[in-house]
Amino acid sequence: MSKYTKGPWDAKPSPISQFSSYADMEISSEHTPGRLIARIFGKLPTEDNAEVNANARLIAASPTMHGACLDMLKYLDTIGCDDELQAENKAAMIKIINSAISGIDA
Repeated sequence: MSKYTKGPWDAKPSPISQFSSYADMEISSEHTPGRLIARIFGKLPTEDNAEVNANARLIAASPTMHGACLDMLKYLDTIGCDDELQAENKAAMIKIINSAISGIDA
């Protein structure tokens, strides 16, 4: 598994965003105090910054979503299938989850 900063991650406005002409969000973790995971820049403060904030929250949720995907794969491994349709649905779910995390666990 690739190594990444342990979650949870948090998305907050940058302390310097009040002096910037752009929206500025920081992604950080309590496991790496004083170090940023990512910084998200966006539109001018006079414009709607909802997209910048949503992108930052999505990035910050990544470790939690990755863990949920791994938990779901473990769960799917424990359940049986009574018929071909269930087996196809289970295989499709496993394929989707593996696709979602393939870049993380490469």
